[in-house]
Amino acid sequence: MKKLAVFASGTGTNVYNLLKHFELSSNCKIVLVLTNNPNSGALKHAESFKVSHVTLPNNSIENHDELIKVLKEFEIDGIVLAGFLRKIPNEIVALYEDLIVNIHPSLLPKYGGKGMFGINVHNAVFSYKEKETGITIHKVNEVYDEGGIIAQFFTSIEDCKTANQIQKKVQQLEKTYFPIVVEKYFSNKGN
Repeated sequence: MKKLAVFASGTGTNVYNLLKHFELSSNCKIVLVLTNNPNSGALKHAESFKVSHVTLPNNSIENHDELIKVLKEFEIDGIVLAGFLRKIPNEIVALYEDLIVNIHPSLLPKYGGKGMFGINVHNAVFSYKEKETGITIHKVNEVYDEGGIIAQFFTSIEDCKTANQIQKKVQQLEKTYFPIVVEKYFSNKGN
């Protein structure tokens, strides 16, 4: 059974979907929700699913020693980023090489990089009058949104009149595919 940690900063929509999915998994279990935001909705979701949760301030994440201590304490096999708005320190990337997965709300390499998250991405997609967008589930490396792509899922947005409409379509893709891809990815990783 793979022990996963989910990192989140925001409302925790993807955290909820992951917790719900992995409740029934026989391959992987979410044993920790970690956030840098004491007001993150992810904490409430962790409590409702009776999953351990930790809040670390940004400097504890950047200095990585305390973060490594927490990951070892929970015997974490893999990390899932679900709206985590901090760069993962290189030491953690090296320690968990190919074992950190992120979701991005566009079809990378388009609309990725520092500052490209949430509605910022959808505003850019809308401004450039794209006909389709989607989600990218990818491995995390030392550079924002440049890790190897695990899966991409597409949706037409020709009928969307606002960035918020695009966001709703993308969130539906996240809800449908993210938990399934994460489980398959970590289930296929060696012990």
